[in-house]
Amino acid sequence: MKKLFTLLLCLCVVSISFAQQEEKPSHKDKKEARKAEAAAKEHEAYIAALKAITTHDFAIEADRVEFRRGTPEFVNPSTNFVSLRGNIATVQLSSNTPRQGVNGMGGLTLDAKASDIKTRVDSHGNTILTMNIVGRGITGTITVTLTKDSNRCNAEVSGNFTGGEVYLSGKLYPAAESSIFKGRSI
Repeated sequence: MKKLFTLLLCLCVVSISFAQQEEKPSHKDKKEARKAEAAAKEHEAYIAALKAITTHDFAIEADRVEFRRGTPEFVNPSTNFVSLRGNIATVQLSSNTPRQGVNGMGGLTLDAKASDIKTRVDSHGNTILTMNIVGRGITGTITVTLTKDSNRCNAEVSGNFTGGEVYLSGKLYPAAESSIFKGRSI
C-alpha cells in the first residue's frame, strides 16, 4: 500500500513538473521576432535619415557607383560618398587602384556651394532632395532619392566633372554617424 501511494505521489509530482515547464518558442516564432526587430531598426534608421535630410546634414555612403552608360562597380562606402553639411556639398569618388589620384586616395574630391535646395515626397512615399551645386571643378545638380521606410538611397550627380551623370547607391546617415573618410579636395 505504501509503495502504491509513493508511486502515485511520484507520478503526480513528475506530471506537475512537466506541466509547469515553459514552452520553447518555435523556429517560426523566432524568425518572426527577428524580422520584427530588423523592421524596427530599419524604421529607426529611416527616421534618422529623414531628419538628416531636413536639417541638411547628411552623408550618403555609396557601396555602388555607376557612370553614364557604364556598368555598376561595387566600391568602398567610406571613400565614395555625397554629403551635405549646411550649404556645402561634397562629392568624392575613389577607386581601389594603387594610384593616389588627385585626392590622395585614388580618386577625386570636390566641394561645392549648394543652392536652391528643395525637398519633396513623391507619390510612392519616397523623399527626394534636389540641389544645384557650384564649386571649383564642378557645376551641376544633385538629386537624392530616399526610399520610403529605409535609409537606402540613390544619388544622381549631373555635372561637368565627369562629362555626364554619376549614379551612387548606398545608405544615408546623419553626418555625425557616418564613417566617411574625406580626401584632399581640389
